[in-house]
Amino acid sequence: MNRNQLKTRALHDHKRASHLAHDNDRMREALATIADMAEHTTSALTMTDIARIARSALVGGPPADPTLQHPKGA
Repeated sequence: MNRNQLKTRALHDHKRASHLAHDNDRMREALATIADMAEHTTSALTMTDIARIARSALVGGPPADPTLQHPKGA
């Protein structure tokens, strides 16, 4: 591999690691919400809400770009 390919591969690896960390945080948050909902109710009606939260947690998305959230000079 030449130097340019190594730089490109390192950049992709960094982005992949960032996405995985974001996905892990999102999944932990969803599981904590589901656990709270399951502990505090005995109603079967919450199953639809739990299913909705689980489905939305499974849909992956890239982490927000901080430079777009807080532009310099704004």
